[in-house]
Amino acid sequence: GKESGILNLALESKDAGKAVKILNTIAEFYVRQNVQRTSAEAAQSLDFLREKLPEIKKDLEKAGSALNQYQTRNRSVDITLETKAILDQVVNLDTNISNLKLQQAEMDRKFTPAHPAYRALLSQISELTDKQATLEKKVISLPSTQQELLSLTRDVEVGTEVYTQLLNKSQELDVMRA
Repeated sequence: GKESGILNLALESKDAGKAVKILNTIAEFYVRQNVQRTSAEAAQSLDFLREKLPEIKKDLEKAGSALNQYQTRNRSVDITLETKAILDQVVNLDTNISNLKLQQAEMDRKFTPAHPAYRALLSQISELTDKQATLEKKVISLPSTQQELLSLTRDVEVGTEVYTQLLNKSQELDVMRA
């Protein structure tokens, strides 16, 4: 069956030994071809991630530096519980959106925008972006120092999450490629 990983081969021949050899050769070729295809796809995705990792690391370092400077300048302002709750939601949404956009970048190479999987991904991104806009309205109601601190902390936390996930994914792909 489709996607089952099970193949059923049949060949009619008067020479049973020859039929077995032919079927075994076809099966070996099929398995080798699948391994090569999977390895090539993993290598291509790995190249993409290796290209993105330095950019994300640089952004993360910039965000961490900006947060440290802000806290130093304002004598280590703390986040209130209300701001922390909003921060957690914002970080979760931002991380999910970033991951979906990376998936979109990979899908751009494989599918057209009309493909159902691609459209489903765009729909997910749109839904999360709407939730993000709702949260931004809550952020506006916070005091300005809390808004600034939330923004800087969000950048650091989202950057850390995305960077960590990309590192993990690149290690997985490296194993798949090998």
